[in-house]
Amino acid sequence: MKRFFLLLLILPILMPVLAQEQAATIELDVKGEKKAPVSFTVPVNHTVFWGSVKEDSLRNGKYKIVLNASQTGFVQVLILDYTVRLFVQQGDHLRVTIDESNTEQPISIAGNNHTGQEVFTSMELGYPGNMVGRYRRDSTAVLLETHIEADKQVRLNIFNILFDEKKIDK
Repeated sequence: MKRFFLLLLILPILMPVLAQEQAATIELDVKGEKKAPVSFTVPVNHTVFWGSVKEDSLRNGKYKIVLNASQTGFVQVLILDYTVRLFVQQGDHLRVTIDESNTEQPISIAGNNHTGQEVFTSMELGYPGNMVGRYRRDSTAVLLETHIEADKQVRLNIFNILFDEKKIDK
């Protein structure tokens, strides 16, 4: 009876831990590399938080990132000299392959919205502090907002085209 009572006390404590199932996975496969450092940033409550960086190493050229439901969103993976940026949704199972011998397209992504993921990864995203010079001549907040919005629309346009072509879903 005491064991049963102890089990009833411990079970509610363990339930959240056991119930936290994987919401999405990212599998990394690096051709020709057995061990290399992997660094990745996962969202905290679906929000980018640069303090949530995790570091590990490849195992036989492979690594698997498992995300729970609150970790879906923008994920950044740093491996070798590559930065892989992904937007991970619940239910995604993405496979990222890095092949340095493929000089034309060393990073390929398979899985949900793979075309949009590859475009997002290939985009040059400047650090906001480095873009000050671009908007230096904007003398009012309205002008600054107008130029930033125009730049944002240029970047989003490619995703609107992919959405219209049904190559991405959201």
